Amino acid sequence: MKANSVALLSALIMLILLYGCAEQPPERPPPNFMNTTTSKVASQQALQPAPALNKTPLGIADKKGFLRELLNNRPDAGRMKAVYSLDYSGGAIGRTTGTYTIYSLNGMERMDTLISVGDTQFGGGGMETSIYVLAGGTYTCVNFFGTQCYDMNLPTGNQTIGNMAEERSASLNATLGEMEITDAYRMKVSNFDAYCFEMAVGNGPTQANCFTSDGMPALFTSASEQGTIRMVLTYYGTDVAESDFALPASPQPMPDVASASALGIG
Repeated sequence: MKANSVALLSALIMLILLYGCAEQPPERPPPNFMNTTTSKVASQQALQPAPALNKTPLGIADKKGFLRELLNNRPDAGRMKAVYSLDYSGGAIGRTTGTYTIYSLNGMERMDTLISVGDTQFGGGGMETSIYVLAGGTYTCVNFFGTQCYDMNLPTGNQTIGNMAEERSASLNATLGEMEITDAYRMKVSNFDAYCFEMAVGNGPTQANCFTSDGMPALFTSASEQGTIRMVLTYYGTDVAESDFALPASPQPMPDVASASALGIG
């Protein structure tokens, strides 16, 4: 199974549970989403529009070459934690905000996605989903009126999480030759010094991509007819421990939602 298929299947489970629990009595307490160490993360502040101040023009002639060096200068993922704020508007579900957290330690991986959906029949509700890649297997956990974990029953030893930060860098690296860089500058993203590039393909929408000096994606924005998305790095460091990879509930067999082949998973 491909890495992005793991994330897709986890998202499918989250949606099934969301629809299945849509009629829960409103007096039930909401889940405690922020159960991870986020004291250093100013996620609400990061959701505000970035100020167009203190932009220092990047005085480099070969801007594409410099950007490619940043993309290839991947940080060491042996011990890492990164937190992003997410803000998406447009499409059928209205505005969606959230927090996206990546953990990595000694071959173990974890990816948390906390989503709050507004302007829908669910009245601005939300949930948290996590994917764990451990030595004993790959698991997905959903926190929505209680936490459930599922054994994804995947072969061990060759699984990895296709996290959005790495996939964003890889996608940009693959299409950089087609891009036109319209502006390049340095500025602060949250508290990080970042190199930023505004670019577009032909008459397509302009997108902004910022990276730390060691190649960690720090900001991504894009606007199109389908909507506007903004992803901002709010914490990046080595604040991760083995306890972060303990499953919050005993794993159950995967729910019988549909055949994987019918969903294009596999």
